[in-house]
Formats: sequence, C-alpha cells, structure tokens
Amino acid sequence: MLPARIDGPCLIIGEGAHEEAFLRHLLQNRNISGYQVGFPQPPDQSSGGRGGFGEVLSGLRVRPDFKNIRAVVLVSDNDEDPVTSFNEIKAHITAAGGFLEPTQPLSVAQTTDHPDLVTVMLPWTDQIGCLETLCLPAALEAWPQLKPCVEEYSRCADIGTWPKSKQSKMQMRCLFSAACKTDPNTPLTYAWSRNPPLIPLGHQSFDQLTEFLHNFRARY
Repeated sequence: MLPARIDGPCLIIGEGAHEEAFLRHLLQNRNISGYQVGFPQPPDQSSGGRGGFGEVLSGLRVRPDFKNIRAVVLVSDNDEDPVTSFNEIKAHITAAGGFLEPTQPLSVAQTTDHPDLVTVMLPWTDQIGCLETLCLPAALEAWPQLKPCVEEYSRCADIGTWPKSKQSKMQMRCLFSAACKTDPNTPLTYAWSRNPPLIPLGHQSFDQLTEFLHNFRARY
C-alpha cells in the first residue's frame, strides 16, 4: 500500500511489506528524511511484488498529491538473474506510461512532466540474491551463538544447490525461529519491531544503500 498522503519529495516503492518495513526503519535509523515508503498490494493492484510496479506508477498520476513527488525509487530483488529482473522492471515502467525507463540500476531517468525515477536492486547491483541476502550477515553477527546452528542445519539440509535467494530466506527463517522464543513465526516484516531488533541497521552491510539514499535525497 502507498501512504494515504504523499508529501514528497521522494517516494520509495518496494516489492512488499518486508521491503517497506526494512526501508522505513533504515531511513529512521540512519536519520534520512524526505522519503515515504510504499509497496504494491493486492487487491488494489492485480499483482504484488515488482509485478505491481506498473500499476502503482500509473496510479500515481491520478492522485491529487502527485505534484508533490519529485522522485520515485523502485527497490527490487535481483533474485538469480540480475539482468532479467531489471529488464522485467523496465517493462512494467514502460507499461505504466509517462515515466522514462532507467538504462541501468542506480541511473536516474528524467522527464519534464513526471518525477525522476531510479531503480535500486538488492542485495546490490549485479549481485545475486534478495533482501534477506542483504540482511543475513547483520542478523548472524547480532546472534553469534546461533550462527553455528544455522550453518550446521544448512549443511544437514544440503541447501548448497538451492538458488541463492532461497538459501538466504531459509537461513533467515531458521535464525528468527531460534532467536524469537515468544514467536518463532516472526516474519522479516517485524524484525525491527522486536526489542532488541533482530537485525541491527547500523551494520556495515547497509552502508552502501544508505549512502545512495542519502546522496539521492540531497538532489531534491
């Protein structure tokens, strides 16, 4: 879902609730202002994830607060094929109409009558994986007593041949289940609502993304 009112100048659209929670808490933790965060959410859109980017972008134009938006940041996973994933996003941007496609991740596409648009791919440009891949090193460092357990279970389950994103999701799930005794089903969305947070956002894993968001915001 998108914010009820967009005040601008920058709007971040992630794939789903996990990305929304991560980005919102990261911006707060690193003291970066000027961003609001949302995501595609059925049934308002026919599809969630990055498949809903096109409908969200096209829907922005009919909002009365559209004029407040100076830049849009799309945040998505590379998964197992960074090129294919980025090209899929470009196709949704084209389908939305009005916005110019970025030529590559982190490249800003500018038009005269629409907000600037940039795409950020996780864990980072050209790196295979997803949000969990980005977060996992910080989570394992925060729970060092559980790291050997997660690694041993990974070997036992023989996940070495799994796609990278699925490995990261499985290991994160194992870690959370062991760390959250009161709620072993805690999802990534609530990782930063626990006391203490399950994933410390001051970790160096997030410095690259933080620097980009800080510098991008400074342009507007």
